[in-house]
Amino acid sequence: APEKRRLVVNGKPGEWYRYIRDIRFNPQDLRWTYEAQRDDQWYVVTPEKIYEAFDGVAGGAWRNLLISEDGSVVAFPVKRGGKQWISLAGRPVGKSHDEIVEFALSPSGQVAYALWNRGKPLFFLPGRDPLGPFECTGRIVFSRNSRHVAFAACHAGRYQIVLDGVLGPLFDEVSDPVFAPDGHVACAVRNGEESFVVVGQERGPSYHRVSDVQFSASGVLAYTASDGQGMSIVVDGERGPVFTRVSPPAFGPDRRTVAYQAWEGEQSFVVLNDWRSPPFDWPLGDDVMYAPIVFSPNGSRVSYGGQEGEQHFVGLGDQRGTLFDG
Repeated sequence: APEKRRLVVNGKPGEWYRYIRDIRFNPQDLRWTYEAQRDDQWYVVTPEKIYEAFDGVAGGAWRNLLISEDGSVVAFPVKRGGKQWISLAGRPVGKSHDEIVEFALSPSGQVAYALWNRGKPLFFLPGRDPLGPFECTGRIVFSRNSRHVAFAACHAGRYQIVLDGVLGPLFDEVSDPVFAPDGHVACAVRNGEESFVVVGQERGPSYHRVSDVQFSASGVLAYTASDGQGMSIVVDGERGPVFTRVSPPAFGPDRRTVAYQAWEGEQSFVVLNDWRSPPFDWPLGDDVMYAPIVFSPNGSRVSYGGQEGEQHFVGLGDQRGTLFDG
C-alpha cells in the first residue's frame, strides 16, 4: 500500500508513513510522539528523533507508548525475532523476554515492567530484585515524586497491593492502586460482603461496593460508593446525595469541587454542589459511557453532553445547545 499518512502539528506536516497510530501529546508542552510504519518496519517518532522499533512496537503490554512528565523521555516495548524488551530513549532496559504484559514510566524517567514467566507475571521494579511470580497482574503506577511504585497482584485466589516491593494484606478483591500527592497509596478493596477504601493503613467506611478511587492534585480523595439505598459520590469521607447511578467524579479547577452525572430512575442530569442540570435522556446500562463534563475556568459552571431521544446536544449550565445527530 502507498505511504499516504502523516501527522500535521500546528500546520507543520511530518514525514509520510504507511500507518500512524497511538499519537500522544504531553500536556505540559504539547510535545508529540507516535508509532509509524514504513514498509515492514515500525518506528517511534518524536520531534527530535526517530527510534527504530525493529519488527514492531510490541502489542502485549497494556500501554504501548509512554512519555515522561516533562516530555524528555519516551519508553516503549519493542520486539524482534519473537523477543521483547523495553526501550527507554532508544536504550534497552534489562534483558529480552518472550512477552512483556505491563510497563510504567515514572515522572523522572524510571521504568518498571512485568513479563510472563511460565504463564505467571514476574515484576521488575527499579533498583529491586524481580518480584513473583504472581497469579495475575494489574496496572503498575508510580508516585508523583517517583520515589514509590505499586501494583495489584493476586495469590491463591486473593488480591493484594505490592508497594515498593512489600506485599500488603490479602483481600477478596482490590482495585489498581492510586497515589496521593504526598505519596500515600489508596485502593478500593472487598472482603466478603463489605467494601471500603484503604489509604495507607487507614480504612474508610463500609459499603456494598466502592470504585473509581482518585485524588485531586491537592490531595482530596473522591470515589463512588453504593449500598442498599443507592449510589453516591464520597468526597473526603463525606457521602453526597443518593441516586440510582453516578459516574466517576470529575474534579474542578479548585482541585476540591467535584461534578458528576447521576440518574434518578430513567432520567439523567449533571450535579455540581447543590446545582443540578435540567434532566436529559441518557441510556443506562452495565456498559454505559458517561457524558463528558468540562468545568468553566473559575469552576462555577460546567459544560456537558446530553441526549434528547436519539439526538445529542451540548449543555452549558441550565442552557442546552442545538440538537444534532451525533
